[in-house]
Amino acid sequence: MKEHEEADVDFSELRARQIFRPAPRRLSSLLSDLLALKGYGQSESARQRTDVWKTLVGEQLAADSVPCEVRRGTLTVVVANSMVTTELSLRTQELLSGIQNALPQQNIRKLRFRVGKLD
Repeated sequence: MKEHEEADVDFSELRARQIFRPAPRRLSSLLSDLLALKGYGQSESARQRTDVWKTLVGEQLAADSVPCEVRRGTLTVVVANSMVTTELSLRTQELLSGIQNALPQQNIRKLRFRVGKLD
């Protein structure tokens, strides 16, 4: 009978001290978060943009222009001089369509050309 009496212990105190852990996560989810945190996803996106850009503009213009960053849907392209800016500006719609078709996940809606130093 004593065993039965001990079973009637109030568990509210034990529940209050119990540590709740989140459910285990899949390894793929953890790796994805780690890659995003370290910026590897961004470098992969930049490489894809550069490859698509070279295909769209050709070797000559690709040597004088570099797609840089995407902010709020605008892809900034650094160009060597104003002549390249003019030439690319005349092809903006064609280039934008090509980028959007090749990289829809990057959600690029506008192109912006800026004269600057090419790296």
